[in-house]
Amino acid sequence: MVAYFRDSGRRATALGGAAIAFVALVAAWFGVSLAGTKTGAVLALGAVFGPVLLSAAIVAPILFPFSLYAFLTPFDPLLAMTTQSGTGSTITLLVGAASGAALIFYILRTKRFADPPRAVAVWLLYFLWTVSSTFWAIDTKETLSMLPTMLALFGLYVVVSMLRIDAATLRTVGTAIVAGAATACAYMLFLYSRGMANTEDRLWLRNDSVQVNPDHFAAALLLPIAIALATLFFTRGGMSRLAMLVSLALMLPVMILTGARGPELAFVALAAYVIAHHRKRWTLAGVFVAFLALIVIKSGPSFAERWTQALSDGGAGRTDIWKVGWLAFKENWLFGAGYSNFPDAYNHALIRVFQPFFAGWSRAPHDILLQAGVELGVIGLVLLLLGWWSQFRVLRHIDASDYRYPMRIASEAAIAGLFVAGLFALQMETKYLWLAFMFAVLVRNTRLSLKGSPADA
Repeated sequence: MVAYFRDSGRRATALGGAAIAFVALVAAWFGVSLAGTKTGAVLALGAVFGPVLLSAAIVAPILFPFSLYAFLTPFDPLLAMTTQSGTGSTITLLVGAASGAALIFYILRTKRFADPPRAVAVWLLYFLWTVSSTFWAIDTKETLSMLPTMLALFGLYVVVSMLRIDAATLRTVGTAIVAGAATACAYMLFLYSRGMANTEDRLWLRNDSVQVNPDHFAAALLLPIAIALATLFFTRGGMSRLAMLVSLALMLPVMILTGARGPELAFVALAAYVIAHHRKRWTLAGVFVAFLALIVIKSGPSFAERWTQALSDGGAGRTDIWKVGWLAFKENWLFGAGYSNFPDAYNHALIRVFQPFFAGWSRAPHDILLQAGVELGVIGLVLLLLGWWSQFRVLRHIDASDYRYPMRIASEAAIAGLFVAGLFALQMETKYLWLAFMFAVLVRNTRLSLKGSPADA
């Protein structure tokens, strides 16, 4: 955010906005004090901050509400709003919807269009095939129940892909992504210090009613870690590098404490990709190997035990699930069993496959490739692979002389890491995955600057 207000005009606007925000905060405090109830507090805060936030959404929607969406993504499952019927959405979903509406209005108002990358066309074909699978799905209701989530994420991705921004705004988005993850990790470490987050020797992000799957939370850290590493290795800004170093000091221990083996392997791939593109790659590689050795030593027997256990139980039964899934793929190889119908196809094939460790009925595939193959057939699998590849290559035109180069490396490393993590858990319906895709297209759509270099960015 600081980078956005770097010139004098924006500084003046920022100072004026800060003064107004301070007065509004005082007024909000009195309003909340007088309200007496939660509903009254919300109405009071909305009355005070509503006009300010609405103005921000109209003038700079990528700063608000989209940056707020990026900040809240690691917390998403904890922000559920449950209705009396037991169903509901999350605050992050509502902020994402508001971001999409605000960005559409901004693009139409300013006419600052950017040509979407080819990856958008590939993902469009993938989603059209996904929707078409409704017609031959084993359980149509299951397919229809999951489609809105996928289409909402894809819709926001398409809108972001048409937005042209400047370098300061890109830095603000990147800062929001890292700050959200670092804040979530700080909260987890606080819970850990109080003995409130450790279950089965694994760290869980939780509140009184909801807890986040450690595998998904650790995977959500991959993009922030990639941004922090690229900033640390490829830029010279002292304060920025210090902030990213502090963020890494929060995120890396939490990733290890989650015990999520897939994301841990993905982190190794991500870090290796970043290091391989640095001119001092061999020195950094030696430091990284020493860092990994230190982690193994300091983590104690539980860390080594989880990796050893993966060899004995097939990764918590994943290999047995994949055996059944392979048979289900052979039975549905052309068109698939229908989106979100893997459990039904799995149950149909289960009785004919021997499992040394019985994984149970109606299991998830724990692999995005197996999921696509069984649910969408070979056509959907090919489209999925093309989508990932085109998304990975969306920044290939940015070379080392471009000031966006550090964020190119961060984006590519994050996408590569997320793909590795996706081989062990489902990610296509997650906000953190599509946030990584959106960040990549924002880097692509950032206006070129005649000033600046990788060292100055």
